[in-house]
Formats: sequence, C-alpha cells, structure tokens
Amino acid sequence: MTFNYHRMNFLKNILDLLCLKNKTIKNQFLLTLFFVVISIGFNVSIPLVFRKILDLMGLNLQENSNILILLLIIYGLLWITTRILSEVRNFLMFQPMGEAVRLSSLKIFNKIHSLDLAFYGNKQSGSILNIINRAQTAVPDVVVGFFFYIFPTVIEILVATFILGYLYGWFYGLGLLIILIAFTSFSIFGANWSSLAQTALNKTNENVSGYVADSLLNFENLKYFSNLSNENNRLNSLLLDQQAATLKFLRRHSWIALTQSIIIGIGLLFLILTSGRAVITGAFSVGDFVLINNYVLQFVAPLSSFGIILRNLRKGMTDLESVSNLLSEKPKIKNSPQALILKKITDDIIFKNVNFGYQPDRLILKDFSLRIKPGETVAIVGPTGSGKSTIAKLLFRMYEADSGKIMIGDKNVKEFTIESLRSNLAIVPQDTILLNDTIYNNIVHSMPFTSSAEVLDAIRQSHLEEFLNKLPMGYKTVVGERGFKVSGGEKQRIAIARAIIKRPSVFIFDEATSALDSHTEKQIQKNLEEISTNTTSITIAHRLSTIVNADRIIVLNHGVISEEGQHEELLNKNGIYAHLWNTQRQKSSDNV
Repeated sequence: MTFNYHRMNFLKNILDLLCLKNKTIKNQFLLTLFFVVISIGFNVSIPLVFRKILDLMGLNLQENSNILILLLIIYGLLWITTRILSEVRNFLMFQPMGEAVRLSSLKIFNKIHSLDLAFYGNKQSGSILNIINRAQTAVPDVVVGFFFYIFPTVIEILVATFILGYLYGWFYGLGLLIILIAFTSFSIFGANWSSLAQTALNKTNENVSGYVADSLLNFENLKYFSNLSNENNRLNSLLLDQQAATLKFLRRHSWIALTQSIIIGIGLLFLILTSGRAVITGAFSVGDFVLINNYVLQFVAPLSSFGIILRNLRKGMTDLESVSNLLSEKPKIKNSPQALILKKITDDIIFKNVNFGYQPDRLILKDFSLRIKPGETVAIVGPTGSGKSTIAKLLFRMYEADSGKIMIGDKNVKEFTIESLRSNLAIVPQDTILLNDTIYNNIVHSMPFTSSAEVLDAIRQSHLEEFLNKLPMGYKTVVGERGFKVSGGEKQRIAIARAIIKRPSVFIFDEATSALDSHTEKQIQKNLEEISTNTTSITIAHRLSTIVNADRIIVLNHGVISEEGQHEELLNKNGIYAHLWNTQRQKSSDNV
C-alpha cells in the first residue's frame, strides 16, 4: 500500500511538473503528438512502397515504367515528408518544453521557499540547487525520450509486426515482436539496475555540490583560518566517492549497451537467414526479402537508440524522484483554510505559557509569558542562549511553539495568514544578509513598489546619506555576494532602511546596532527611537546602553523571565541585569 501510494504520488508530481494543466502547454503537446503519429504512418509505409518498386523492376520495365516512376516519386516524397515532419515536431516541441521547464523551475523554487526554517537546517544550499538543476534537464529528457523515441518506436514496431504477420505469416511478425520484447525486457531490467547506481551517483553529486557551495559561502572564514588544505582533503574525499559512483554507473551502462547490441544482432541474423532462404526456395520475391529486412534494419538504429533513451529516461525519472520528494515535503507552518487577513496590529501581543525548543530534548523557552501593549517599547536582554532571538522567530511564525499560545488581542496568531502577519512586522537582524544587487534594490526588497521619495526618506533616517555620497554609483552600487563589498555597519544601516520603508505595526530590533561604532550607534539609536514613536517595538539587545529608555526591560535567563522593569528599577534590584550592566561598564572603562 505504501509503495502504491508513493508511486502514485510520484506520478502526480511528475505530471504537475510537466504543467499539463496549463491549457496552452497541453494543446501544444497534443499538436506535437499528432505529428508524431503521422510520422509513424509514413515511416511504416516507406518499406512497403520500396518493396513494390523492386517487384515492378523484376517485371517488364517498359510496361510498368509510368507506375514505377510514380512509385519512385512517392517513395522520395515519403522519405522527405518523414524528415520534414520530424523537424516540425521538434520545432513545435520547443515552446511547450521551454514553458514546462520554466514553470516547473518556478514551482520548485516556490516550494522551497514555502518550507519551514527547520527544512533548511537539514539541507545544504548546494544540494538544493543540484535538485533544481537536475529537474531542468530531467523534464526534457523524460518528455522527449518517451514521446519522441520510445512511444513512436514501439508503435512502429507493433504496426510492422502486424504487416509482416499479415503478408508473410505470423512467424515473421512474431520474430520481430520477440526481438522487441526481449530487447525491451532487458532494457527495463538494465534501466532499473543502472538506476541504482544513478541514485548513488546523484547522492555523491549532491554531497559535492553542497560542500562546494558551503565552502564558497564561507570563503572569508576559510581565508581567516588558512584552512585550505583541510578543505581540499575533505572535498577530495567526497570527489573520490563521486568518482567511484561514476565508474560504477558507467560500467553498468556499458554492460547494458553490449547486451542490447547482442540481442539486436541475434534477431537480425535470424530474420535475414530465414527470409533469404525463402527467396532461394522461391517462396519470397526479392522485394519480400527487402521489405522484411528493411523493417528489421529500419528499427535497428531506433532500437539501439532505444536503449540509450530508455536509460536516459530512467535517469530522468530517478532525478525527478528527488524533485518529487521535495515537492512532497509538507510545510509544518501554513495558513489554515479559515485564516484571516491581519490589516494592522492594534491589540496587545501576548505570549502565554509558551514552551519551545529547536530540539525536543532541549527547551529554549520554558513556560514563557509576556504581554506587550500597543505603542510600548519593550527590551529583551539576557545571557547568550537565553532565548532572546527565539521570541522574534516565534512571533514571525518561523517556528511554532511546542505548547502555549501566541496571541494578538484575543486571537491566536495561527488564525491569521502568515503573509499578513509578517507584513505587519519588520526586523533589523543582527546578521544582515544582502542580495548580490544594488543598495537601492536591497532596500526595497521587502516593498518592491515603494516610491523613490520613500526610499530617499528611509536612507536619510538610517543615516546612509554620507556613505552613499562617497560612492560613484550612489545607491546603484552593487554590494556583492552576501553584501561582501560593504562593512558590517553599512549592512545594518541598509537593513534599517529596509525595515523603515515597510512601515510596520511592530519593529523588532535584534542587536540592530551591534556592528556600529559608538558615534554612529548613538545616531541610529536616536533615529530608531524616532521611527518607532507610537509604534510597538521589541528590542533584543546585548549592549544595555541602547535600551535604558525602554518602557520595560525583560531579563531572560535559561528561557524564563527572571527580572522585569525599567532601567533604574532593575539596577536597584541588584540582580542579573545590574550584574550585566556593571560588567559592560567595567569593560567600557578598561577600553578607554
């Protein structure tokens, strides 16, 4: 039952990838298939016409000259038309195939982005890219292999089998059919045998791609620690696995091709000898001999290609299996059917008895409860690993709480669409990742239809003007991979501008000024206070000097609230907050 469900799900995903629900693509595929069927008719007709020509040549040429010339013309026209139809079907296939590849790539891309953060934690970026790349080649391999080669070849041989059986008895028809059955049966066995090696090869390819992508993304760290030799050794080990898997696959491929050639050769020899003997005994004419062997020879080349195409088709299906597995992934966090649109957050944000851990055996937040009022500025501080940033991720619904509730007013956040919830929240993260694009496009990334005036206003508020004035291209400057060409402070100011133009109901500043110098930090801090006036803001801070004016400070320790109050109140309590404050002041004094 599990197997059948898996196969049915696989076929459903493949059909979805081919985008046959798209009316235009489906009609173009059907038109192409129509030309394939016509080509089959012409292909099986050519040997029949050639047989008639040879038989007439053995008779009185003068009496049959007109018919002979007509048949020669028909023969030539059939041959030319077959070639034209072949190119027409190829031409017609280009458009729907290109559309199917484009739409299937978008489908995979959207599927990947619909999955939860937990999915990315278990996958390497390179291996995901490898799946997408294989899908782009596998879709054409499967469609072209089946509709252009396997389907027409099988139909042509079946028609030829019927013709031979009808004209010369079922001995010859069955002979051709036995060749087809033996060849196809072994090819299917060989394709399955080869696919096991192909699956192993795909896995090694994903491992290599994933490791190379991971290494390139962390190239700066690699240079800092002069660790190239170790990286080379690890990659070499993966490449050796890939080499062994490739060799195994190629050897199986060669053995299969050799056996397929032997099957065709034995079948060809058998039919040539039997039909040749019939000519010698006078049972068949030369035209009959040529017809029988024309059919055999006509299908030798396709059958030889048939084996290669079938293996490529099986390879394509194997490649698409990893795509199907990806498409079968179900996001744990998704909209409920009755989800509401959250227009604006105007009610309290409530964490009620929330428990959460990234791993089941290690809770980060423990029975956590917190109420944030509209317009309130709440700061969350605490030692590393106490769960500060986790609160923001849960509010964004990047993860779901293991137990407890997160509410907006009297409604659970699960009652709202994820898109509308996140559109009301804007975060300035500690580790800002930028696209390899212009500064302008990075700023408007969250709101692509923002006006230039709004962008310029966000640039001014985030104190980017001075930096941009120094650049020849201004905000048209490309920042490089992951923002490599700009400093940490400049990255965060771009992130702040990106948050500003969103005009959210709630600002979340997750160590938003951690990469800035003291002077710029004060400027930005003042600006953050201005832009978050009359707006709910949650500040996750390591530098306590940045949150002294907060309406309320929450001190987390091992996932629970240990202290709560304003700055002076907490200092008077002489607890964890006071200890952190005194430690940071001491470090600041030591650095002076």
